[in-house]
Amino acid sequence: DWSSDVCSSDLLPCPGLMEFVERGELSGPALEAYLSPLLSPYVGQVDAAVLGCTHYPFVRPAIQDILGPAVELLDGSAGTARETARRLEEAGTLRRTGEGSVTFENSLGTPEILALCDQLLNA
Repeated sequence: DWSSDVCSSDLLPCPGLMEFVERGELSGPALEAYLSPLLSPYVGQVDAAVLGCTHYPFVRPAIQDILGPAVELLDGSAGTARETARRLEEAGTLRRTGEGSVTFENSLGTPEILALCDQLLNA
């Protein structure tokens, strides 16, 4: 059982990383300065890293740059997309041809948050 190899020291909290994404700051010197001290100890020490938050895939390139190209980055987005497609198929609403559209809805509803949604979708 591979899970017995995982211990709390293998977990790396990244408080503040979500806020980078929510500001739309997906790259740049500030993000690198934040990530580098957190991730540098793992360079050359790990084969893979799990991006354990829905926000983290948006900063995947910055994480990959620090950990290096040989480190596999894993996240749940592909599984989420498959499950969404399955549920749409089950409901008879999956569209397989043509073009669709995206409508952003957000409880904040501010122009800024809707612009961020658009930025993240097109990142």
